Amino acid sequence: MEEAVDAAELRTNLQEYEDQMKQVEALLLDQPENEEYQSIYGGLVQVVNLTKELLAETEQQDHDAATASASAAAPTVAAAAAAEPQPSSSTLPPTVAHQIKLAQQRAALAGHGSAAWAIGAEVQAKYSGDGLWYDASVTGVNEEGNFIVTFTAYGIQEVVLRHDIRQKAGAAQAGGAAIADYKGVDAPKRNSVNEEPEQLGEMPKWLEIQPTDDEKTRLKKKKLIKSFKNKQRFQQMDTVQKEKADAWKSFINKKGTKKKKSGGGLAGVNKKQSMFSVAEGTAAKVGVVGSGKGMTGYGKKKRHEFDVEQEGQQE
Repeated sequence: MEEAVDAAELRTNLQEYEDQMKQVEALLLDQPENEEYQSIYGGLVQVVNLTKELLAETEQQDHDAATASASAAAPTVAAAAAAEPQPSSSTLPPTVAHQIKLAQQRAALAGHGSAAWAIGAEVQAKYSGDGLWYDASVTGVNEEGNFIVTFTAYGIQEVVLRHDIRQKAGAAQAGGAAIADYKGVDAPKRNSVNEEPEQLGEMPKWLEIQPTDDEKTRLKKKKLIKSFKNKQRFQQMDTVQKEKADAWKSFINKKGTKKKKSGGGLAGVNKKQSMFSVAEGTAAKVGVVGSGKGMTGYGKKKRHEFDVEQEGQQE
């Protein structure tokens, strides 16, 4: 039977997760576009929320049990509470402290974080004697910020510069073999040019300025918040321009499909037919409009003869 988790242990876990969030937040302030750090932070937010829910449920159950024990029906209520399943340590998500430690080590070795973060990392370093790479571990940092390493196979200790040290291949997988892998939320994917731009949404939670932040952290967050708002504004401008472009394309397409009114031109001549085409019939001629057709018919004119006597009788 699994051991139930009490409120005190949940509070300890919650404090640990919140401390881990602070560490990842410090990494994000230096590399806000790092997808790995974003994923770890998103997972930690879920862990903290779940732990808070479990803590609230446990505290409520403890309160109900204490109230019931003071009543006359204490045995019955206690039996019912004992039968109810309690949250266990197995229901909590696996710790992400190891992943955070590895991320800090990689940041330190790349020069993106404090050199002290690399202490304990399994690395490869150049030996000053022959300039070749050998397996080593970081055991400390000197005042200049250089790494103090111990070569694994020889036990020799040396001080090496950052460009003379690198992370050992497979060190992250070997170090995390005993800890369950934690899968954080997927980082947002970048859309192609022809796709609808993905909305930035709300500002990341790790950018919120906390009362416990020092002045340096506040300045970094303010700078990143300003950058985030600028991206939002440019995205809105892109959306408006895309809407205008779509409206113009729609107008052009509709205009191109309208039928043109017939009219104008020479009477009796088809516009699609060339005026130099030969009409049917033996009397048709090239280049004569309406050739092959009969001429307009007129009645025969008669000459009027003037008769004087006839005109006199009419008078």
